[in-house]
Amino acid sequence: KSVKISTIVFHGSQYTGGAHPTPFISTIPVDTNGKLLKLSDLFTVSAPEYLAVLSKYASEILSKEYGDGFFKEGADTNPENWNNWYINENGNLVILFGAYQVAAYVNGEPDVSIPFSEIKSIAKPEFFN
Repeated sequence: KSVKISTIVFHGSQYTGGAHPTPFISTIPVDTNGKLLKLSDLFTVSAPEYLAVLSKYASEILSKEYGDGFFKEGADTNPENWNNWYINENGNLVILFGAYQVAAYVNGEPDVSIPFSEIKSIAKPEFFN
């Protein structure tokens, strides 16, 4: 049985007196019953295990895209790096990174789309259909 997820994605900014406003992202994923979902709800394994898989995949993509401008710590296994996500219409897990999190401000707010095929061994398939 598949579980449908609706996600509200907020993009905003706050002016803190610098050269430009500081952007932010926040996502609110809920299932059809209105239950607020956590990233951990999507997986059959513990946080250290799924975060290692997500970090490895995202870091490879971001490293190719930004080279020496990739901030590795922004995509490491720290759970705080993985707060903003949604599942797109293709069943891919999309991770949203804030400005300065994985690359310089000029690169905006990068995202990485992780195909279900990359995580199917550790994911609950009902969320990705």
